[in-house]
Amino acid sequence: MNKFKQKLSKHFRALCLGLFMPLAFGCATTLSAAAPNIKIGLVNFKIVIEKSKIGMQEQEMYENMKKQIESILKEKEEEFTKISKKLNDEDFQDSQKPEALKKLEDQYRQLGQELAQGQNQYYQALQQANFKILQRIAEVVSKASEKVASNKNLDLILNDDNSFYNSNKLDVTKEVIAEMNTISEQELKDAMNSSDNPLKLDMSK
Repeated sequence: MNKFKQKLSKHFRALCLGLFMPLAFGCATTLSAAAPNIKIGLVNFKIVIEKSKIGMQEQEMYENMKKQIESILKEKEEEFTKISKKLNDEDFQDSQKPEALKKLEDQYRQLGQELAQGQNQYYQALQQANFKILQRIAEVVSKASEKVASNKNLDLILNDDNSFYNSNKLDVTKEVIAEMNTISEQELKDAMNSSDNPLKLDMSK
């Protein structure tokens, strides 16, 4: 499983670069043409993921999904290893009838195929989950940044990964996280008050 986790980690970094590197080039062009007194704020996206409510919620759901899939794969791996040991045991092979041995070999091959397919699906599922998490958080960061920019009279708020150096006084990560939490709380209230919510009680009766 470690190989798949390493692949996942590499892909996560690639996703981050894919999502945010275009911003770096676009912002460089924008800033070069902008007035020298433009007011800028910077957000640490890594901290946003780790400390915002939505970031923590998404991470928790991601970890739960990962554990469920890993649990299923672990069972298949254990069964696969068990059969493999039997097939490599000469005493066991000598004690089995040809029909029983062939059946076990067929089971071994089938399990191997299922395990390989499951590992591939595991990687794809986590890859898709990573992308959706980043996309979802980025959307909320964008909304929160708009509010913070308005409150602090800023012209532009960027992901600090887009800069080689920045002053701490430009950092608005805490403010953005606070706005993100407000947005998350409001979305939760809206969901609870929605007519589609099965838990909503009709108090008019």
